[in-house]
Amino acid sequence: MRSAFDGESWHEIGEAERGGLYPLFRGELAQTDLLFFDARRAGWTVLELDERGAVVRRAEAAGPGSDEAPILVRDQDGVRLRASSGEEFTGRWRSPR
Repeated sequence: MRSAFDGESWHEIGEAERGGLYPLFRGELAQTDLLFFDARRAGWTVLELDERGAVVRRAEAAGPGSDEAPILVRDQDGVRLRASSGEEFTGRWRSPR
């Protein structure tokens, strides 16, 4: 599935467009993360969402695109992603946009 997130919602994109791949939700309603591969940046993006689904903050980490999402570990400073190959990638939290 190929989709793009415009800061408000996801929409399907065509073959010529670039966007996010493999979107996955992690966590619970009170603290949910949306993890997806951002084809524009060639890395993974994690969006922390509030209970309404609005983006609170984001973190980006370099890493290979794969249909197997990396393991996500988060803390106050950012995220650590571990690929199935064992490689780890980190990203710091920043503002939503």
